[in-house]
Amino acid sequence: MLQFTMKCLYSALNAQVLRLIIIIVQLGALKIHVAAVEALRKKERQDETQFIAKIDGFLSFTPP
Repeated sequence: MLQFTMKCLYSALNAQVLRLIIIIVQLGALKIHVAAVEALRKKERQDETQFIAKIDGFLSFTPP
């Protein structure tokens, strides 16, 4: 009986450890996703700023 109880306890602990590992991996993936989205947004803002600067430079063009 004690051996059966130990096996059940061992199985329960393994299940908890596996759940914890899955959560840690998911959190890592979420951090990577958030970092990628932030990098894309930063790139978009830079592209918009460059586009506005080019348009502004073009519109302020004065013929000689």
